[in-house]
Amino acid sequence: MRIGIVGAGGVGKTSIVANLMGDASFYRFHIDIGMERRMRLLTQKEKKIPLGGAAAMQEAMLYQEVINLLTHSGGYLTDSPLPVIWAYTDFAAKTEIIQENQYKRLITTIKTFMPLYDLFFFARPLPHFRPDGFRVVNEDLRRFVDGHIQKQMRDGAIPYVELPPVSLEERLDMVRNTIESLETDIYV
Repeated sequence: MRIGIVGAGGVGKTSIVANLMGDASFYRFHIDIGMERRMRLLTQKEKKIPLGGAAAMQEAMLYQEVINLLTHSGGYLTDSPLPVIWAYTDFAAKTEIIQENQYKRLITTIKTFMPLYDLFFFARPLPHFRPDGFRVVNEDLRRFVDGHIQKQMRDGAIPYVELPPVSLEERLDMVRNTIESLETDIYV
C-alpha cells in the first residue's frame, strides 16, 4: 500500500509521518520524510535555494518520489507525495519561478505516476500556525496549496481521508485505524 500525507505547509504532515516511524503497525512500510529530502537538496552552508535552483529542486524532489513509488510497492508512506509537489510546482509556474517547458515536463511526470498511490490523507490547516523557524510563513502560498490539493483530492480517482484540524494524537489514530481497517479488508 502506497500512502501519502498531503496538505499545505505547516499542517502537520511531517509530524504525522515522523510519529508513525516507530509504530509497530508500520514496520513493513518504507517511510520517507520529505523535509529531510528538501534539507539535503538545499545548500548546506546557508540553507538557501541558489538562484535558478527552485526548478531543479522541484525536479529532484519529483524524481526521488517517483523512484520511491516504483521501488516500495509493499508499503510506502511519505509526507511529500506527488499532489504536494504538483501544488508547489503550479505555484512556481504561476509566480514565474519556473519556465513553461520545465513546468510541462514536471506535470506530465506527476500525472503519469499519480495512479501508483493507493490512499491519501489530506491534513487540513490547523487554526493557528506555529512557525518552526525553518519555513517561510506565506499565507498566500498556504491558501493556494491547500486549495490546489483540495481540488486534486475531489477531482481525483485515488481515495482520500480528510484529517480535520484536531490534535496530532487524534490524527494519528485516524491514520492508524483507517490503514488497519483497509488491511483487514484486503486480507480477510
